[in-house]
Amino acid sequence: MTKKALKVNNIRHFIRLFEAAEVDGLGETVLNDLESVVINNFPVIADIKAKLSDMGSKFSLMSGSGSTVFGVFNTSEEAERASNGFSDFWTAVVETKIS
Repeated sequence: MTKKALKVNNIRHFIRLFEAAEVDGLGETVLNDLESVVINNFPVIADIKAKLSDMGSKFSLMSGSGSTVFGVFNTSEEAERASNGFSDFWTAVVETKIS
């Protein structure tokens, strides 16, 4: 476990925010320690994250070792607009359903 993970390793808090659809708070509870290392070698990751933020994402994160970067939006319409703004990239818009 990393130092950062010790600060935010609270899965119950994450689940509460997720179930309550409190998207704004989720960005403070998730991280990928490898992201900063990968960005040093592949600054396009930071560019993508910045563009997602400019397009309204509540937060964005590199997934795993960098094969994917995702953004979280309040609405599917916002996500669709952002997806359309990445015409040079393969994108997909998905919606999380909580039942």
